[in-house]
Amino acid sequence: MTRKSAQPIFPLVEVRNPLSLSARERSVATLISYGFDNIRIAQVLGIEYNTVSTHIYKIFSKLGVRNRLELTIAVRANPDIVGPIEPSGRPPNPP
Repeated sequence: MTRKSAQPIFPLVEVRNPLSLSARERSVATLISYGFDNIRIAQVLGIEYNTVSTHIYKIFSKLGVRNRLELTIAVRANPDIVGPIEPSGRPPNPP
């Protein structure tokens, strides 16, 4: 009996340049990876909704991801993109 090797549930997401994000973009990417929507990200970071949208556009462009799911997979697979993720899986406490 031969065993099939386990296949990943999600394909790996290749990122262009994981260290190219600004500090604010890393914060936004982290919050997206925890499932925050744009309105909540704006509230937590104390910035305008449109500014959040601009950061997301730049993050997607810099990393070469197409959507929030790809970004979340990339962040979880490449912690260097945003820095350490809370071990509990819960979002960090807002400032």
